[in-house]
Amino acid sequence: MVDLSLQMFFPTFVCVAIVFILFWKYVKKILPVSKRVPVIEGVKNYRRLHRINSHFWGIFSCFVVQILVYSIAPQFLFIFFPVDHLQHPVILGIGVLLLKFSLGIILIAQIQIDQKLTQITKENDQTILFKSLRRFEGLLISGMMLIFIGFSITIPSLFSLTLVIIGFYIYNKTI
Repeated sequence: MVDLSLQMFFPTFVCVAIVFILFWKYVKKILPVSKRVPVIEGVKNYRRLHRINSHFWGIFSCFVVQILVYSIAPQFLFIFFPVDHLQHPVILGIGVLLLKFSLGIILIAQIQIDQKLTQITKENDQTILFKSLRRFEGLLISGMMLIFIGFSITIPSLFSLTLVIIGFYIYNKTI
């Protein structure tokens, strides 16, 4: 069962999530979310996207493919072994709410990481602050996990459930 409002919501949500996760360095130039400071070599070499496990990017890509099929060609949704018994408006609402909440968590994590990076002023402070960055990187990964859970609730299928289980396994190994 395909919900027409979700068919429009999902591609928009994925675009916004990709902008907030992958293109954050450009977003923060547009939005005044953090102050500009002189760049130290260690901060310049910090790559937040490389610090997230590559398996998370694979899972995210699989969900994007599932969303594209759901939005563009729902007749092929059977590929993902859908569970139609979980298609209830209340359940879908909870999934959409989780998706929106996860976007907020990702945004907060990105802002917090930027604020921590601006606190690095000396070379010897880097190790202490990079350790404290792990907490906010964990928050970013938690936001991605909430995206996975939200997608699996709104498009219930065995495929998405399997991706969430794999995501939890990787999440527990990383955090």
